[in-house]
Amino acid sequence: MTGGAARLRVPVGAEAERWVTRTGCRRVLFIVHNVTSATRLLDVLPLFHSDVRVQMFATCTGSSPFLAGVPELLAAAGLPVLPWEQAKDTEFDLAIAASYGGELGSIQGKLAILSHLGRYAVVGGEPDPAEELAVGVESAHTLVDEETRDTGRLRVADIVVRRAPEDDPRLGPPAAWTAEALDRYPFCGLVAYVDGPDRCVVRTREGDLVRLSAAPAPDGRPDLCDPAAYASALHAWLTSGRDLAAAGAGISVRTGSTAHRVRVEVVDPAAS
Repeated sequence: MTGGAARLRVPVGAEAERWVTRTGCRRVLFIVHNVTSATRLLDVLPLFHSDVRVQMFATCTGSSPFLAGVPELLAAAGLPVLPWEQAKDTEFDLAIAASYGGELGSIQGKLAILSHLGRYAVVGGEPDPAEELAVGVESAHTLVDEETRDTGRLRVADIVVRRAPEDDPRLGPPAAWTAEALDRYPFCGLVAYVDGPDRCVVRTREGDLVRLSAAPAPDGRPDLCDPAAYASALHAWLTSGRDLAAAGAGISVRTGSTAHRVRVEVVDPAAS
C-alpha cells in the first residue's frame, strides 16, 4: 500500500504496454490518507465508473496515523492500488484527494482537493433512502480542515475540523483544542476534533461539548463514515432550530443513498 509494497506491472509499470488491451485512456488517481478521507473519495467514485475512457487507480500516502481499515476499503473499491512510491513515479491526468497530508506535491498531474459539504441528518433509526426529505434536515454549508493550505477559507467556514490523535501533544486534549478553535474562528458554527476513524469531539458555539461516534452496523462492526460528516449532520440539525437534547437518541448521516447511524453523547467539559 505504501513504499514497501510490490510495484504493479499492469495496467501501469515498466512492461505495461505489452499487456494493455485498451489504449489512450485518461488516468485518474484517488489518493487516500485514511478511512475518513477514503469514504469521501468513494462518494465521487461512481462519477467515473461508466466512462470507458478513464482508467482509475488508488494509492495511500501512508502519512496518517489512522491506517486501520484502509486496505479493506481499497480492496472493496476494486481499483488497482499503486504503492505510494510508484504513484509518485507515474503520470496521471487527474489526481483526487480529500486531505492535504503526505507529499501531494510529488504527484505528476493535476491535483484536485475535495471539499466536505454537509448532507442531512435524521433522528432515530435507519432511514429508507427512498423516503422524502421531509423526515430529515437538509443543509448546505462549508467544512474546512484547519490544515488547509488555503487559510483564507477558514475565515468563512461554517465548520472547522482538525484530524489528530486524542493525545497529540501539539494540540492538547480535544476539549482544549475545540475551545481554542472557537476563539480563533469566531464566524464558524462549530468545530470538530477527529481523533479516530469512527469518532470526533465537537464543540458548538453555545459551548456544548459532544462526542459523536459510529453506532454498530448489523454485523456488529462500527458503521464507518467520515467523522467530519457527523459534525456536518449535527450542524445541520442545530441550525434547523432543533434542540441538541433531541439528537441524543442518535442521528443518521446520509451520504448518497447510504445511511450511517451515529451516537450522540454530551460530554462534561470539566471531566475531559
